[in-house]
Amino acid sequence: MLRGSDVLLKLIGWRGPVANDTPPLLVNDIRSALAAEARGLPESATVAVLLCGTAVGSAYLHQGRVVRGCRGWAGEIGYLPVPTPRGILRLDDLAGGAAIVRATGLGPTQVHAALSAGDTAVRQTVEAAGESFGLAIATLVNILNPDTVRTAGGTLGYPGYWDAALATARTHSLPELWDSCTVDRIKDPELVVARGALRQAAAAADGAGWVEQYV
Repeated sequence: MLRGSDVLLKLIGWRGPVANDTPPLLVNDIRSALAAEARGLPESATVAVLLCGTAVGSAYLHQGRVVRGCRGWAGEIGYLPVPTPRGILRLDDLAGGAAIVRATGLGPTQVHAALSAGDTAVRQTVEAAGESFGLAIATLVNILNPDTVRTAGGTLGYPGYWDAALATARTHSLPELWDSCTVDRIKDPELVVARGALRQAAAAADGAGWVEQYV
């Protein structure tokens, strides 16, 4: 995911590989995941995709159109400001995998080991991060009124994280909106970005116009 101007500046002048006179497409991981998950859904669907790895990102589709924002940056939910006893922090600082690593002082493998060993402090940290992610889901459910929310990312694999997220999202969503929405984890999450990229590449080669909105 391209998360800042320091990264974007490194792409200035980059033309990308060109094969058979087919221009390259530069699409971030979130929108590739959105393209994968949109496949097979009705054109009337309103979809939110959230990925939670090191940080948190999201992308949205409304009635067949990607919600891009005025500059194409819609979806930076990791920068959602969240009031805490430590002041106002970003969602990334509370829910992402990097936040868990900082809070516990453990690497991801060590976090899994500590959870397996029944470490109460680590479990509380992971569940608190999951609750923050759940608040992000509730925020999108309440604002966007989607019929589909799909989630993926390595951080969701920590035992206790997803259960805490789902319970929190349900508690803080308007019941009518929650009941009209399906919230699920993405199947085969390790491949979802690749599936989306392949779908877009194939569609671009066929001249499908819908691909441009993902770029």
